[in-house]
Amino acid sequence: FPLEEVLRLLARSRQDGCLRVQNSDAGRIYMEGGALSFATVEGEDAIREQVQAAGLATEEALSRLEVSDGSLTEALAPGISSSALTELVREHSVESLYRIRRSGEGHFEFVADARPRYRTGQSFDIETLVAESDRRAAEWADIQTVVPDLSTTWRMVREIDEESVTLSDTAWRFLAALEGACSVENLAGRLGLTTFQTARHMAEL
Repeated sequence: FPLEEVLRLLARSRQDGCLRVQNSDAGRIYMEGGALSFATVEGEDAIREQVQAAGLATEEALSRLEVSDGSLTEALAPGISSSALTELVREHSVESLYRIRRSGEGHFEFVADARPRYRTGQSFDIETLVAESDRRAAEWADIQTVVPDLSTTWRMVREIDEESVTLSDTAWRFLAALEGACSVENLAGRLGLTTFQTARHMAEL
């Protein structure tokens, strides 16, 4: 069965649980009431680390979730809007869905009522995220012409030909996070971003 058809079936029947897919990028796709709440190909703590690295929540607030079994929306730091968390979870899920579907084959099972360690409090339409993961494939192809290896170390050159360079606030944040030299994989962890977001910005630079 095509994975997107399995997801549509789960959405139509308003299932709660986890679709576990075993292939080259083993992943988990969580459903709540037929909507996708979270998808990941990483460990249980990955989303927690991303939320903290992005400055959306403190370590103390996230630790309280371990006891209260609340959602990540309850751990947001003062002044942080819920839309910032929605965007982070959405990006993580789209990238994971793309990677899960990329191999084109594998084994799957659905575990009813299974939930992620950190509930996201989000609800995404299956059709929308499937379409976004399709577009992600073309975007990755373009990025990889500039960033072919995510483990390669990037460094700033010592000198430039121009007298001055104008940087956006995003570009400045990325260059500052390099701390001299860093790979895209490590930089993503420092900034609380997916490898796709990080590779895209580095390709633009």
